[in-house]
Amino acid sequence: MLRKLFIKNYKDTQNSQVRLKYGIVSSCYGIITNLILFVAKMLVGFMSGSVAIISDGLNNLSDGIASGVALVGFKLSNKPADSEHPFGHARYEYISAFVISFLICMIGVVLGKTSIDKIINPKQTEVGLLVVIVLGVSILIKLSQYLLYRQFAKAIDSDSIKANAVDARNDTIVTTATLIAMIIIWTCGVNIDAYMGLAVSIVIVISGIRMLIDTINPLLGEKPDKELVDKIKNKLRSYDGVLGFHELMIHAYGKNKNYVTVHVEVSAEVDPLKTHDLIDDIEEDFLNELGLHIVVHSDPVQHNNRRVTSLKNQVQKVLAKLNSQLVVHDFRVADGKLTTEIMFDCIVPYEVKLTKKEIVSYLKQNFNNNKRYRFSIDIDRNYV
Repeated sequence: MLRKLFIKNYKDTQNSQVRLKYGIVSSCYGIITNLILFVAKMLVGFMSGSVAIISDGLNNLSDGIASGVALVGFKLSNKPADSEHPFGHARYEYISAFVISFLICMIGVVLGKTSIDKIINPKQTEVGLLVVIVLGVSILIKLSQYLLYRQFAKAIDSDSIKANAVDARNDTIVTTATLIAMIIIWTCGVNIDAYMGLAVSIVIVISGIRMLIDTINPLLGEKPDKELVDKIKNKLRSYDGVLGFHELMIHAYGKNKNYVTVHVEVSAEVDPLKTHDLIDDIEEDFLNELGLHIVVHSDPVQHNNRRVTSLKNQVQKVLAKLNSQLVVHDFRVADGKLTTEIMFDCIVPYEVKLTKKEIVSYLKQNFNNNKRYRFSIDIDRNYV
């Protein structure tokens, strides 16, 4: 409802201005509703002397601050590229998600200390109908936050809104538990307020740590989305003249801000000018059709040379016995008077603990038992 009311062309989520509007609307909704909850809970919390309600109220304050941080993050991430930041500012969104997660952890620690103090020095908690009503309304508001954040995060694939959605979901559970504790105190006279406050703080800290881990990954540089990788691979395969490709790398500078590099194998017999035209077409198509900045390096291969093809197949077969995950590409052969040098790149996955020296040694021992071959290899990694 809110996105239809406040976001023009809300379905065009690839548009940076539409994406910004999503961030502004979700952040403003979070700021307003969380501040209302903070004021209401602090009032009934001090009236009742409940550390659990006060803790929950302070948590709502931190959520309001987090929404403010997310708003600033969206504003900054939408700034255009400049001479100091040629790849744009979209990673500010990751930074804002990190700050939100850190704030959540800090609030949880403070609330935990307050609850432990009350366990050691217990105080009377007075619960009435007003407390129950405020907490009941709070649950409904938090549930509405969760549903809105989840819908918005899914629409624009936003880490910071996703972090707020997870937090709102946890808050709904926490406030429900707090309401149950207040009802128990009110009806049974068993004061479990401080223990519930401690439980609330533990849940907050755990959710904050999980969100920290999720937000650190894109800042460090994580494995790209499989759907995007498949889209790039299928697009490359569609070009006549592309015999294969390798060393595909995707660098993300924010949502929908991807820069790609790849090596494509082309026939060595084709005119270099035609190959250059092919590369230009690929780079232009990727930008216009997929919005991806791609840099393509061409590797000429002798795919019509039977001897070279036969040697490559033999090398690949030998390496497969060493480890089935090893892949050969950029295969070249240089004949000398006494020896033949075989040169190629070998993709070695991170989980395969083989060194260049070990691979060369294995080839020397198992390739044709022929001493006239020398091997010169480079190790590549699979970045996708």
